[in-house]
Amino acid sequence: MSIQASNAKIAVVVATLLAEVDAHGWLQGKPSEEATQSKFEDDTPSSRQQFFSFFEEGADRAYNNYVNAAENRVTRTSVDGPENEIHPTMEQCPPIWAGTEGACMMDENKHCIGNVNGQYKDGKDDDTFRGIGVCEYSTLDEHGVYSPPIYGTGINTGCCGGWSDMKQFEHTLTTGGQKNTENGLMENGEDAVDENGKVRKSVCFTMDYENASQGHFGIPITNSTLPHSKQAALNVDNYTPEVQNKDGFFKTYTAGTTVDLSWVSTVMHGGMVEYSIVCDGDESYENFKNNRLEYDDECGEEEHCGMFDQTDTFIRPNIISNGVGEKNGKKHWSFVPDADFHTQSGVNANSFFRTRSRIPRSLNTGSDNKRCTLAWFWWGKNSEGVFTACSDIIIAPASGVRSN
Repeated sequence: MSIQASNAKIAVVVATLLAEVDAHGWLQGKPSEEATQSKFEDDTPSSRQQFFSFFEEGADRAYNNYVNAAENRVTRTSVDGPENEIHPTMEQCPPIWAGTEGACMMDENKHCIGNVNGQYKDGKDDDTFRGIGVCEYSTLDEHGVYSPPIYGTGINTGCCGGWSDMKQFEHTLTTGGQKNTENGLMENGEDAVDENGKVRKSVCFTMDYENASQGHFGIPITNSTLPHSKQAALNVDNYTPEVQNKDGFFKTYTAGTTVDLSWVSTVMHGGMVEYSIVCDGDESYENFKNNRLEYDDECGEEEHCGMFDQTDTFIRPNIISNGVGEKNGKKHWSFVPDADFHTQSGVNANSFFRTRSRIPRSLNTGSDNKRCTLAWFWWGKNSEGVFTACSDIIIAPASGVRSN
């Protein structure tokens, strides 16, 4: 079946299968369904999730869990402990939302005092109104532990994204093996190692342990007659321009420039989103965490930055973190209003989030192109979910480019 036909089939099943597969958000990347695909052109690459989902036509539903090339998802509490038992410390959760609409200060009656679109709101005047800020950032208990507001069990992850250990969700990458004659992808193979002999792992295809036996989330398995002991989605030999540089999958960025990136949410979990790029083959979350992209908070409606509905109508500006406590004081997070607050924020399901990020000049100061990995992490507030997607990209040298 052609890619176009595959797209059409995916579009048909989206409405009926969305709830089943928990397709709550994805990078825009490759155009898919008209109803949920922005017509604004930007620099968003297609993700590995999208790339491999298009090779899964006819695969068993136990493995083909990517409707419209949705993200991977893990539930942090499934391994970290029961809900509300683990809280980040202030050191792990700096007050990055202070002074923004993502912040929420609580009064003595546990009302949220905040603002929406520049209008100050006091929850004491209207008990049904709590603003759109859900991240209380200043309360510590006697042990110095961050104490979240009473709203929602996922507030820790949603307001302090990146503090949780993601090592348990990493998978070993492979290389070599056999070529699938049906689609040309490499499968099986041996463990991939870096130049120092260390086994390479990736957090790009995450999986809940509690759902692993059911194949509910995680690694796609291509439709093939080959043994599926090691999947194509984990094979680094498929992460090359020769394989993916077709139908708009690969993107080339230039070090030292800015790019416009976008994603769509089908379920408003709230929380916060980060982008990151690594070029050394280490796809651990710790490495992504150390290489987060800086947001340009001056990109506004005229440049198509902000939150938009399905018709590409501007809803409101993005909420960008203040950089307090972040690496070099840069702004590495964007805020996502959740469903409980969408009547105030105007941001509902199937909205688009478009931001502008800076590609560090330091990523490529040489003369040759580099193969790199762009990662998107959405730390949900009211689901405790961590949604991830990764894209294979090329970073061109910064030579002759004015540095950001």
